[in-house]
Amino acid sequence: MQHHILVSPTRIPLQGKPFSSKNALISPQRFPNRKISQGLIEDFVVKSNYMTKTNNGSLTERVNSLQKSQKSISKDRVGSNIKQLRIPTDNFFQLTRGVNLLLTQKNKNPQNQKTQQLKPALGSMTRRNSMEELISSSNYTGIAKSSSQDKITTQEISINLHIGQDQVQNYRFASNISTDKLISMLKLKVNNNEIIAFQSLDDNIQLDYLLSLPNLSMESFVNKTIRLKPIINKIQNRINLNSFQFISVIGRGGFSTVVLARSLINGQFVALKLINKQFIQQHQKQDLIQNERDILIQTTYRGAIFTNRIEYAFETKNWIVFCIDYCPGGEMFNLIKKSQKLSEQQARFYIIEVILAIGFLHNEQIIYRDIKPENILIDSTGHIQLADFGLARPNMNKDSCAYSFCGSPEYMAPEMFQNSGHTQLVDYYCLGCLLYEFVTGLPPFYADDKNIIYKRLLKEQVEFPEYLSSDIKDLIRQLMIKDPSKRLGAKNGIDEILQHRWFKNIDIIQFINKSVKPPYIPDLQKLNLKSVNQNDQQFLEQIQREQKLNASFQSIFSCQFYFSKSGDKDKNIQLAKSTLENLVKKTQYNKQGLMNLQLQTNFENLLKQTFTNNKSKPDSKNKQQLYF
Repeated sequence: MQHHILVSPTRIPLQGKPFSSKNALISPQRFPNRKISQGLIEDFVVKSNYMTKTNNGSLTERVNSLQKSQKSISKDRVGSNIKQLRIPTDNFFQLTRGVNLLLTQKNKNPQNQKTQQLKPALGSMTRRNSMEELISSSNYTGIAKSSSQDKITTQEISINLHIGQDQVQNYRFASNISTDKLISMLKLKVNNNEIIAFQSLDDNIQLDYLLSLPNLSMESFVNKTIRLKPIINKIQNRINLNSFQFISVIGRGGFSTVVLARSLINGQFVALKLINKQFIQQHQKQDLIQNERDILIQTTYRGAIFTNRIEYAFETKNWIVFCIDYCPGGEMFNLIKKSQKLSEQQARFYIIEVILAIGFLHNEQIIYRDIKPENILIDSTGHIQLADFGLARPNMNKDSCAYSFCGSPEYMAPEMFQNSGHTQLVDYYCLGCLLYEFVTGLPPFYADDKNIIYKRLLKEQVEFPEYLSSDIKDLIRQLMIKDPSKRLGAKNGIDEILQHRWFKNIDIIQFINKSVKPPYIPDLQKLNLKSVNQNDQQFLEQIQREQKLNASFQSIFSCQFYFSKSGDKDKNIQLAKSTLENLVKKTQYNKQGLMNLQLQTNFENLLKQTFTNNKSKPDSKNKQQLYF
């Protein structure tokens, strides 16, 4: 038997002196615009002693003081000892007009001069209107704002629908319309049954993806015009590469490439995992690929609790293709790398969803064997999906043993090295390693040399930083016990793990129903799509050439491989009651088990509300949101 090891990527975690002028009157700190201050002084011919005074307050007070001083001014010209100031003649009509309006108002009411203060006329300059604003303003002083600015703009979303080269239809929708309702109304207006979706005229991927999702708000597009064109359904007997519109390369593995694409069958965005057939044949990996295909189909039809779902599986002349869910949040590895580490509250949310995914797989008699942040994806709602079942082993009950040496070195359980076989308990050890990396940023026995990692995980005990709580330290220690028979979960599976005190007051049904708000929700208008490099461009061009040829080929599998979920009308996607009971049968809620009458009633209602139709996702509407 060949051994294969998948090695994870290395984790690398003066101010200047202010200007002062000898002339306080014309200092740039006192008057930001020196020309304005000079213009004021010369407009009101003043005495020499006034020029030495500082700012006397508001403009109104300054005008009053100037009027009193004018009574004592001689009709003779000002003496030569006063320095003549040159007045700039441009742009000062606004300033002088404001002052003149003040003087005019005062002269009209000479009797009330002593008892009334000057009231600025409409448009006159006050302290609210700084000198700089008057000079820089394009509107004349005293002119009211345009009446058009006072009108309330209509809150609408404009759609320019380009049906053909010369045919454009314009529509307007209310601001509170959702994405799915907008698309449905556009389909009704066009009245063409072959139209499955719409895409932007300028290939705006973020906008196209947003419009493909249901029940999302369109308020960010209010008072904007969106140009769209229809996507026509391509009805085919069998799914092939021509059934998809390839967009961008979003991931690469050792012998596979993941591409973001849009289905031309239903208009949805999907992730296409393309595996090189030449590599499969050279390394005789047909059984592993067949297992991955069968596991994806099995888990999809059984409800897919926090696991990836499959839409299609097919092969071409050069590729094996899995069409699975697209998760715009990317890998958990990138989230940890960006934030360095998670808080215990954040880690609790994610590890509970991973534990439920592992419990779901064990209930389906599947050992996962490849838990690591790179295989945990974040979907559009912020919840996780466990992906990549290349190392998973089906048909394994609680006592069945497997003997393959596989996994990532940082996450391998000690029993992998003992050649005595490993069971489902190997996944519980990996859960401890994952939780450790969540809260510290690195795996527990991390080293650059994988041989050092192997020695440490066999002989050493895990060490913790001081900032972690005693409860999470105890949980990780019990999950990483080297003897599988003594490991947490050996007796009652994930139910035993979830009863640990670090998970106290946790309602597992709320988590299964996805009613708990995730710590991170991807911004769907800012998809993290990397720029296309030369290798990606060459790969996409190779796919396009194969699309055009659509050459015949001979299957490399002995069993049936082709799968289409949309074409399999006989099977309904539903979650069996026994599956949920096995996940939560003994977990305590507020010191009482699930089997008491009230919780049993809630459990039955949950099943009726969420799993009576063909939906694979539980319905989270009208459920109480829990926040951290």
